Amino acid sequence: MAQIAVIVPIYKVEPYLRRCVDSILAQTFTDFELILVDDGSPDNCGAICDEYAQKDARVHVIHQENGGLSAARNAGIDWVFAHSDSEWISFVDSDDWVHPEYLERLLYAALDNDVGISICGYDETKGEEPEINADELTTQLWNPEDFFVEYVVNATVAWGKLYRKECFQNLRYPIGRIHEDEYITYILLFSSSPIAYIKASLYSYYINPQGIIRSVWSRKRLDALAAFEQQLKFFAKNRYKRCYQLRLKGYARQLAHGCWHIGNKTSEGYDKLLLQKLQAKLCVAIIKMHIAGIWTRETDQVLYDTAFPHLMAFYWILQAAKKKIRDEGIGCAVQKGIHRILGK
Repeated sequence: MAQIAVIVPIYKVEPYLRRCVDSILAQTFTDFELILVDDGSPDNCGAICDEYAQKDARVHVIHQENGGLSAARNAGIDWVFAHSDSEWISFVDSDDWVHPEYLERLLYAALDNDVGISICGYDETKGEEPEINADELTTQLWNPEDFFVEYVVNATVAWGKLYRKECFQNLRYPIGRIHEDEYITYILLFSSSPIAYIKASLYSYYINPQGIIRSVWSRKRLDALAAFEQQLKFFAKNRYKRCYQLRLKGYARQLAHGCWHIGNKTSEGYDKLLLQKLQAKLCVAIIKMHIAGIWTRETDQVLYDTAFPHLMAFYWILQAAKKKIRDEGIGCAVQKGIHRILGK
C-alpha cells in the first residue's frame, strides 16, 4: 500500500480542481494515494473526480452528501483508517496546489528527524507560482510553543503539513463549524515535539474570493470564539505563557469584530442580546489582558471603545467588590471568585 494518503475535501471548486489534483499527481514522490472527497458538490466536481480515478489507480473517490469541510476531511481520515496501510496523512485544499517536491521534502524531513509532524511554508497567491529559495529548503527543528508564536497562522491551518496517521487515532474535526482547524491543529502540534519545518513555500494558498473565510460575514464566524476559548484553557493549564498571551489578544479582537457586525443596526444580523453577551466576554478579556500587561487603553483604543460602557461598569463592580473584601473581610470564597474572573 501507499506510504502517504493525501486527502482533498471538495465543494464547488470546479474552476480550480484540476490544477490542484494535477499538482498532486505530478509529485516527485510517487508512493501515495489520493483521496478525493466530493462533499455533495453541485457542479461537475464529482464527475471530474471520477475521471481522475479512471485514469490513475492511486486516486480514490468518496461521494457524500454535503456536510461541510470538517465532514469531508473526517470522511477521508476514516477511509484511510479503514482501507489503507498508509503511515502518513496530508491535507490539500481543493482550490490550492503544491510544489512537485511537496511530499518528498515533507516525508524525508519527518523521517530524517524522527518526528510525527513536518510542515512547509506557504505563499498566498492569486495564481502565480511562489518563488522557492534554495536556502529555505533545509529542515529546521522547532518546539511547538516557539513555532506557534512565530508562525501562528501556519500553526493553525490543517494543510501544508504531513502527519503520522496515529495523530488522528482519536481525533476528528468538529462537524458543522467553520474555523475547524482552530480546534484541532494546535492539539496535534503540541502532541508532537519537536516539529520539522521547511521554510520554503511548497504550498500555494489560493486567494479565492468565493472561499469560506473571504465570504460575506455571518454568525458562523463566531465559531472561532469557542476554538479560541478552548486554546486559552489549554495554554493556561500547560503554562504556555506566550501562546496564551498571543491567543488572548486574538480572542479579544475576534470578539470586537463580532461586536461590530452584530451591533450594526443597519444590518439584518443586529442582535442586542448577543451583542451584550459578546461585550461582556470582551470586558473579561480586556481585564485579563490588562493584568497580563499586554493591553492599555492607549495602545488599543478600539477594544476599549467596543466594550465601553460595559467595561467600565464591569470594572467598577469588581473594584467595589474588592474594596468590600478589604474593608469588611468577606469570605475567602468570594475573593477567589473574583480572582477567577480576572484570571489570577
